[in-house]
Amino acid sequence: MFKRISTGLARVLAIVFALSLFVCLTPGTVKAQDAITFGEPVIINNFPDSLTFQITVESTSGEINKAEFIFNEYGVEYPDSNRLRIIEVEPAQEITLEYTWDTTTGIYPWSSVAYSWQARDSLGNFAQTEIETFIYEDTRFTWQRLEDDRAEVWWHDNDSSFGNQVLAIANTAIEEQGAFFQLELEEPIQAIIYNSYDEYNAWAREDAHRSSGMAYAGHNLIFANTQNTTALEEILSHEIGHIYFHYYLGDKVYDVPVWLNEGIAQYLEPVNHSYVISWTQSQMQDDAWLSLFVLGSNHYFYGEDRQLSYAEAYCAVLYMTETYGEQSILDLLDAYKEGKSTDKAFEAVFGLTLSEFEAEWLVWLQNKQVLEYPSGEYSLPWAKLAVGGALLLSMGCGISIFSFALGLFLIFRQKKLPKNDPAEMN
Repeated sequence: MFKRISTGLARVLAIVFALSLFVCLTPGTVKAQDAITFGEPVIINNFPDSLTFQITVESTSGEINKAEFIFNEYGVEYPDSNRLRIIEVEPAQEITLEYTWDTTTGIYPWSSVAYSWQARDSLGNFAQTEIETFIYEDTRFTWQRLEDDRAEVWWHDNDSSFGNQVLAIANTAIEEQGAFFQLELEEPIQAIIYNSYDEYNAWAREDAHRSSGMAYAGHNLIFANTQNTTALEEILSHEIGHIYFHYYLGDKVYDVPVWLNEGIAQYLEPVNHSYVISWTQSQMQDDAWLSLFVLGSNHYFYGEDRQLSYAEAYCAVLYMTETYGEQSILDLLDAYKEGKSTDKAFEAVFGLTLSEFEAEWLVWLQNKQVLEYPSGEYSLPWAKLAVGGALLLSMGCGISIFSFALGLFLIFRQKKLPKNDPAEMN
């Protein structure tokens, strides 16, 4: 039951409450920020090996005897990812704190590093700096930048026309995939273009595979390592696909099999993938295929079977769209968003468990009619030369036949290289 309190009594209670609150504050808490002061922070970026953080701290009453450094590489929005490092100090009224972070173990360029310092003195006073952010840029190059409301492109040692081309490629992919996933991103996509794999791998430090691109989907950040704009059409589309996939699923993204993620990203690439189908069919004949169940995790996409893993992922998604329609992809993702397991999601959309879906897919793949391609490991140059030759042949003229024969001659002379595998999402 609620009763109204008289105005006079209310004023008395308010005064008593204010006095009690003042008494509850300990002397150390009241004067902590005044007793301990910090100087301006200093950051030394030794890309790609380390970041060194420094700051001066002083106590006007006691000696600084404890200090900690708190940081993460994901930004202020991810406090659960914070790491704390205890800084060894020799007690003194004024000291310089320093922490060096070995950045060879996972941090990527253009990460938004959030950090703060905290210190205590011998009298128990405590102070902490405001949370600051630092963008971990690749300082090896002089970067150029071009942006609009949907994309931001960074490149170096190339002219402005290259940047305009890349921005146009990114915008085309964003428009097409936005239509496919039926959503708009809240923040623009940032694409960092390196001129070579060696430039990129100086920080990526890939061991078992050479990727042509990488997406940090939760941060709208993409890396590519070529100046070839034709290749960038495929790479940027693929990595942008990972970003949309991530946004569509939200926190359910990690419940979805990796093969579905990679398969959709390849399906959305603006290239002819017939060569992938024929190559995968040749692997089936050799009993080399992997089940979709085992392709649910990252493992095979980074190991010696990575080519087959990507190829099967694409073929499975292609079968899905040709048999059940493109909308079935979104229906399946919606089932995952509802919290369904893989078998339950497949049953809800296709009326089949994953193993039953796989059995039907393998029959379809075995009977799928595609252009014939040279046997062996597939690669993008092979596909484009072969497709070009086939189109010329269909024109039925002597020049076309000659060009096709010449194309095949050049194909068989070039060394067979494995296809560059786009890196998996973070």
